[in-house]
Amino acid sequence: MSTDNSSSFGFQIRRISDTDSPATQQETEPLPAATIEAPKTETTSTTGGRFQTAAKLLAFVGMLAGTGFRHEVVCRRCPDKTWWIEFELPPDQVVHLICTAGGQPFAHDNEQWHPLTLAGESFTTPDTDDPSAGDLIELADLLMETTLHPRQAGPLTTVHVVVLPALSRWVLRRALALGIQVDIVSALRDPLRGENPASGVLLLRLQAQQGTVPQSLLQAISALPYTTVAQAQGPGDERLLVDIHYRPPLAESLLGAMIPTEETWLLGAPDIGHWRLTLQGEAVDGFTLLEAPTLPMTDMPTISKAGLPSPLPVQIIRDTGVHSRIDAVLLDDTELRWLQTFLASQPVSETVFLLPGLDKHLLTAPGGLPSQIPFGLPLTHLNPGGLFLETGLNFYPALPETARQHTFGLGDGQVVVLMKDEAYRFNTDNLIPVWALWVGKPPTIKEGLGAESQKILAKMAKDLPAVKAKSGLSSFMKKSSKKKQKDRTPDLLKEAERAELAGNFVQAAQLMERAGEMSAAGRLYEREALQAI
Repeated sequence: MSTDNSSSFGFQIRRISDTDSPATQQETEPLPAATIEAPKTETTSTTGGRFQTAAKLLAFVGMLAGTGFRHEVVCRRCPDKTWWIEFELPPDQVVHLICTAGGQPFAHDNEQWHPLTLAGESFTTPDTDDPSAGDLIELADLLMETTLHPRQAGPLTTVHVVVLPALSRWVLRRALALGIQVDIVSALRDPLRGENPASGVLLLRLQAQQGTVPQSLLQAISALPYTTVAQAQGPGDERLLVDIHYRPPLAESLLGAMIPTEETWLLGAPDIGHWRLTLQGEAVDGFTLLEAPTLPMTDMPTISKAGLPSPLPVQIIRDTGVHSRIDAVLLDDTELRWLQTFLASQPVSETVFLLPGLDKHLLTAPGGLPSQIPFGLPLTHLNPGGLFLETGLNFYPALPETARQHTFGLGDGQVVVLMKDEAYRFNTDNLIPVWALWVGKPPTIKEGLGAESQKILAKMAKDLPAVKAKSGLSSFMKKSSKKKQKDRTPDLLKEAERAELAGNFVQAAQLMERAGEMSAAGRLYEREALQAI
């Protein structure tokens, strides 16, 4: 795998013979290997590291690249199943990085590798086995031996779908139907490592015009066999694609820069694996691949000649999830007698009304019943006004408002009550207050004046002028006539009394104020206030 000289670092491996020393290795012709290139310093020393897993070695490579060192590295798979890396840097500059990544640092001296401590000090005896013995490996080998880390897919505006040709049209139709821009390019898919033959696939680039690509679409595409939904990582040239449900073992910015410019790598789920994609040709707008259907045009007949389907009968079904509110109660004759006793002592009877019927009676009130009625069939008030449905029932098929009015003949003064198997119609002209059930005829009230009472009143009227003159009341009234007279006409006091007897305390208090009886007016206002509590 060739090196991308335009990037800050790349992966390249040199073949080193067993008899080569570090000095002679610099004169060996380089072959594809894992490398971080940079100008050589005048004085060099070689440092190595042994790691138990490929993931730890790959993590160290990322740390080394992230520090800005750009020196060539050589990676090997050792016979003892460990992983080895060596490069020309002083041990004191990188020994802490090797230990942090979980490796054992080594220094090369006298053609032997000496293990180092974290402080960079060498052990007294070198390693008996040559830790640098093993097969040369590349970046692809490390990735094939490393497991991707699962993660939850977040909102994305652009995704890449690698799909088999047989499934591509399904993905294309679903994406275009949601208003997503789709670009398609043909590609050959080779295993990142292995000898399996290449297979043809399609790379679809899905980009949301507004917002993000719907999660439902991503889940549906991910469920297709041999299909990967990925997002581009690293530099902006989209050469590294990673499954949206996984995170690569190396920082995306570092890993993406290690991929050659002429290749596209796809890191997939464990069941899909990692692949090398070779794009063929230019991208095509997916919209151009779908044709508008050519359908025959049919002249529709007029509605008078058309045969409409038979209407469905309206049914009333049980539906406990609706109409939990109770606005009225339907009573039979027996329950009506119970109501007579139950409401006789209830204050709510002032606002409750009754619509009597033949054998059913409707009990209702403006804004719904103000208290719970322990018997009768509960009803819920529906629009339009005048329609009551048994609580817990619903219409099937659904009836819109206008359809209800037309179906049940709801007009002015009409009230319809619907139950599971029965329906009743009432007329609001028969509306009566519920207290009429127990309030009977009033007792006989005697009124008028008897003969003896008339004689007494006549005599008082005849003697009144003489009494006034004798008591000096006439002269007193003449003196006080210069002052403002109070309006104490008998008619005003009589109106105040009538208003009080009628229960209109405010009107009675206002009349007493005009008559100058402020104390009496105050008591009337107090009674009105107590009545409103």
